[in-house]
Amino acid sequence: MKYWKIFLVLILLLAVFLRLYKITSVPPSLYWEEAALGYDAYSIMQTGKDYHGNTLPILAFPSFGDYKPSGYFYAIVPFMRVFGLSELAVRLPSVFAGIATVFVIYAIGSTLYNKKIGIFAALFYAVQPWSIQLSRVGFETNLATFLLAMGVLLSIKAEKKTWLYAVSALFFGLSAYTYHSERIVAPLFGLVIGTRFLFSYIRSPKKGKPSLSWAVCALFIGIAMLFPILINLKNPIIAHRAEETSIFSDPAPVLESNALRAEDGNTVVSRVLHHRYVLFGELMFQQYVKNFSPTFLFLTGDENNRHGTHEFGLLYHVEFFLVAAGLYIVCVRRTFRHMLPVMWIAFSALPVALTVTSPHTLRFASAAPAFALLSALGIVFLSEVFWKIWRKKLILGILAILCIESVVYLHFYFTHYPVLSATDWQYGYKDLFSSLEQLKKPNQKVFVTREQGRPSIYYMFYTKQDPRYVQSQDAVVKKDQQEFLELGRYVFVDNIPPEKGTLVASSPSKMPKNVQPIRTILNPDGTISWVIWEQQ
Repeated sequence: MKYWKIFLVLILLLAVFLRLYKITSVPPSLYWEEAALGYDAYSIMQTGKDYHGNTLPILAFPSFGDYKPSGYFYAIVPFMRVFGLSELAVRLPSVFAGIATVFVIYAIGSTLYNKKIGIFAALFYAVQPWSIQLSRVGFETNLATFLLAMGVLLSIKAEKKTWLYAVSALFFGLSAYTYHSERIVAPLFGLVIGTRFLFSYIRSPKKGKPSLSWAVCALFIGIAMLFPILINLKNPIIAHRAEETSIFSDPAPVLESNALRAEDGNTVVSRVLHHRYVLFGELMFQQYVKNFSPTFLFLTGDENNRHGTHEFGLLYHVEFFLVAAGLYIVCVRRTFRHMLPVMWIAFSALPVALTVTSPHTLRFASAAPAFALLSALGIVFLSEVFWKIWRKKLILGILAILCIESVVYLHFYFTHYPVLSATDWQYGYKDLFSSLEQLKKPNQKVFVTREQGRPSIYYMFYTKQDPRYVQSQDAVVKKDQQEFLELGRYVFVDNIPPEKGTLVASSPSKMPKNVQPIRTILNPDGTISWVIWEQQ
């Protein structure tokens, strides 16, 4: 027993180190959604309103028209009270969620199977590239994954202590208030848990029946928490945003359906076989299975450089064999406790299937703990099928490969990734606005080009603009998808107006050849990110 505790403590310490080391510099900068999360949290802390002036409680923050669930915004506020408006405060909720999930996965593995599987699951999750990448950035999905995992753990524990069903429902509900995907995944878990409880209640003898009152309480909590979300979906602006990301906004299946039906003479059979919903169903299936591509999972991840390094997948190569072995065990045993990780993964892929971008690291992120459980099942199964003399050698061999892969990944992540991905993280804004504040003269107008994305939110964040002033300007200034195009003496432009005496920050290509820059902002690789110059 004591050895398991020592192993768990060491794994947790490793998870803490991997998620906190260089947290404000790797990734190299806040991306614009992190800056918006941080400044909105700062505005809430200072005024009780978001920076657009919307009063609490806020279910969906505008955030450049994305209308993000509110959970992560509120989670930042306590950290901001301690660390102020900073990169650290923005990323710490995700850091602690990633660390806590390591322990939760240990608890799930230990409760469902045994402590050995729990320890291995915690280890795999602690060093998993997927988890490390998401835990070091202010990604709402990482906090939602922790909340969902807590809901799963408590629902398992509730089979012996039924009052935990109510607490489990609370965590599932909170996950739905943190990331969009959980609004599909959490209710599906609730449906499975409720069905299992109902069957258990019916089959149990009269004297041994589980408490129905706590199950009803859990149902009430779940419905009460989902109801405001459903009401909020009727908001035309939020509904429009959902349509933009949905596969049902794609006209291609409709056009194909009409063409196929016309070719078949628009018969009753053709109207059934080529119905638009059939074609949308095929598209959903294609989007769904893309998430299980070995290339996506084990080699490169998705196309977004902020979601991974592209030199590694979401999982290590050695986990391909471990996950396969874990799936074999699931197929052989077919009990609920063995089926749970597969069910978890299957549910997690559904939100991605409904969107135009698939595979997607963030929308599929709630599956990450389940893959760690499958890897743990796999390594324990492989060790059991070998003779006793080979078991230790096999486990040590697998762990050695995992260690080598982890070292290679971590070297690339901490050394090369910040340099190669700097532009994807909008690197340079911090130095830019620090320089502009030093260089601009009193009452001098400043033009900042928008080519690198959302400069106004970085201006608010890094200059710590008073949220009350920003709120007062919300209805006055020009905006583009909720992005401020001007604030005070700063104007954020696509094309630079020819105004003599103005200070300009732009890419080198937009600076006239006969003008010398006052200051340059460099990327980590030495290339020029920004030039600051004055119009003559």
